[in-house]
Amino acid sequence: MDLAISQVSGIAVNSGGGLVSENRSEFNSMSDDWVRPFHDIDALTDQNQRMLFRYWQDSHLGGDLPSPDCIDPLAFPTAALPFLVLEEYERDTRRFRTRLTGTAYRDAVGYEGTNRRTDETPGGHAAAERLHWIVEASQPYWYQGPFSFSARPWTAFSVLSLPFGRVDEPVSRVLCVFDFQPG
Repeated sequence: MDLAISQVSGIAVNSGGGLVSENRSEFNSMSDDWVRPFHDIDALTDQNQRMLFRYWQDSHLGGDLPSPDCIDPLAFPTAALPFLVLEEYERDTRRFRTRLTGTAYRDAVGYEGTNRRTDETPGGHAAAERLHWIVEASQPYWYQGPFSFSARPWTAFSVLSLPFGRVDEPVSRVLCVFDFQPG
């Protein structure tokens, strides 16, 4: 399902899934980057992303987002745990704080991100923009782009980001599942 969204929290996403930002400075060197609303599990090639997308779909109660109470790492596929990052949305500051960082993610980026604000980490401003989109849209998204914010031996990465929220607090957590492509 490809959705057209004119503008969400400073980010415009066209019906083809292309990312256009009012602040192009972070994306100028990333012309092939894109973010899109995501609903098609068959489009995922990474098994961890596929497994967590199924978990997220199975956690829906009616038409609402899955509750943050559904986030149970003990129920997640073990193979996916090292590739997870859990972000908490702080409504009062409109910022994100990383609550959980998997070891594969930590090793790939070269720093421990747990308890850090997302926009204060390498590559974090672009990540925060994408996370703001998910808070406003209350939909999962998939993003793929160059791995340019670390000296590690990766050339690209993808991330599937899954929103969790309550009726009174639409999106309060975002579970991110990463896949790193070697160079």
